[in-house]
Amino acid sequence: MGRLIRWMRLGAIGAFFASIISVIQGCTAKEGALFAALLFLLNFCSGPVPDTVPDPTSDRDIIEGQPQWSPNGSQIVFTCDFNICLVNSGGGAMTNLTNNIGAFELDPQWSADGSQIAYRCSPDICVISSGGGVITNLTSANELSDTQPQWSPDGSQIAFECDANSDICVISSGGGAITNLTGANGVFDENPQWSPNGSQIVFNCGFDICVIGSGGGAITNLTNGNGTGDTTPNWSPNGT
Repeated sequence: MGRLIRWMRLGAIGAFFASIISVIQGCTAKEGALFAALLFLLNFCSGPVPDTVPDPTSDRDIIEGQPQWSPNGSQIVFTCDFNICLVNSGGGAMTNLTNNIGAFELDPQWSADGSQIAYRCSPDICVISSGGGVITNLTSANELSDTQPQWSPDGSQIAFECDANSDICVISSGGGAITNLTGANGVFDENPQWSPNGSQIVFNCGFDICVIGSGGGAITNLTNGNGTGDTTPNWSPNGT
């Protein structure tokens, strides 16, 4: 559950502190507000960092992170002061899609066709059109802390970490019942990634890498007993 949130444009002081701060997923509103204040102070203390590559958001005095390219490469979605924002990949005006003051929004992910963005709207998973508009909360009924949304290749489902015991869950991208795929395995599960054909999901299972069918079933531990801490799995382009 614990992991570092990576933030851009931190200077020497901010980078030092960011390297030793771990953020617990599923924090309370008070903890989220405290962490937001801490990040503000780190950004204030760090000062500007010289750019080595063009920065399409360099004129904005906000905390930015977790950039993700749109499928066609024309836009970048990212977090901006814990909101979800867009900017053209060549720069220009920034659009705040969620414009939610006091929110704790993270983990933006594009749908495969680029029409929608899923993200963590703490403590839930939400979806918004990439052009803005109505926000749909997919998981508000489960009373858990949900994070790390990942679209299925066909856009019909979203896998995510459902944080009762840090399991991997799946929900229709339009909402509905939540299916817990890994609740019986007794370890912390996170970082779900769909196979290219959508039939399987790979994920961290404790200190190993596991695979499960996207509809559930037996879990296959791919790296059990290798004596290392394995993390951040991803598929080859052909899924083999």
